[in-house]
Amino acid sequence: MRQYPTRPALFRMMHIDAHLRAGECLNAGQFAREIEVSRRTIYRDIEYMRTVLRAPVEYDEACSGYRYTHEGFRLPAVNLGEGELLALLIASQVTRAYAGTPIAAQVQQACDHLAALLPEEITVRLSDLAGATSFSVSAPRIADVERVAELCDAVRARERLRIRYRSFSSGRTATREIDPYHMLSIDGSWYAVAYCHTRRDVRLFVPERIEQLEKTGKRFRVPTGFDVNAYMAGAFRVMRGGRPRRVKLLFTGHAADFVAERQWHASQTLRGVDGGCELTMRVNNLDEVAAWALGFGGECEVLAPKGLREQVAKQARAALRRHGKR
Repeated sequence: MRQYPTRPALFRMMHIDAHLRAGECLNAGQFAREIEVSRRTIYRDIEYMRTVLRAPVEYDEACSGYRYTHEGFRLPAVNLGEGELLALLIASQVTRAYAGTPIAAQVQQACDHLAALLPEEITVRLSDLAGATSFSVSAPRIADVERVAELCDAVRARERLRIRYRSFSSGRTATREIDPYHMLSIDGSWYAVAYCHTRRDVRLFVPERIEQLEKTGKRFRVPTGFDVNAYMAGAFRVMRGGRPRRVKLLFTGHAADFVAERQWHASQTLRGVDGGCELTMRVNNLDEVAAWALGFGGECEVLAPKGLREQVAKQARAALRRHGKR
């Protein structure tokens, strides 16, 4: 007897369909015993097959069981291509990079449920792919699971919060009231996109820097037209602020090949030059770009703007002085 631990409806109906297509005549009691569910469940499944899936299944008094009245019928197939299988697999594996967050458990549960609904041949192919692929995020922030869950709940409920928040730039802690519009995950770290009533502006808040959080009992509405993608459009990674500026970087050596293979920003253009490549993009905040450019050492040169070139040169000189002490 084949075992179905969760006995999802699709599996039950596929099981019934397979017997009926084989010309067998089984009654509800026989199906119920084989699939290990109640007769009432089988009656509901057969009625669903008739009314929704248009299955030509009828009760045959002669054999005291169900038959298909038209040969050649079969339930609509669940067909997934290799690309779709890989997408399902990645959705499942990506949760490992966010282990400990409330989203991870929910996404994994959804993926497991979808996988359980797939026919056996697809499930086997999915298992084969799982052994050949993996997914990871470099240095994800250690998430405060409870805090992220509280913020997610507030986003869904549109509930205003009162928080004690420690600023990264000043190191000071202050009380603020925020309307959390959206939860955003960037490079393995969570951020709350929220309207700050103190600053009267939409800001990014890091869950780990929220020292206290309480509900105010007040509700809010997200402004019509607010788009989180438009809000983040000018950021290179996370940091926003400032006017959009044209950045041009020249990469040589191994860095040129590495940079040319990836999409670093939505506005980027790449141009091959002698011995390297030139990356141009428009971003608002240059601090993250400076740190990124320094990571390539001598294989990255800032061509524009002048202020970014001076910032990178200053930081490079400071690094040289520090490392030259020993």
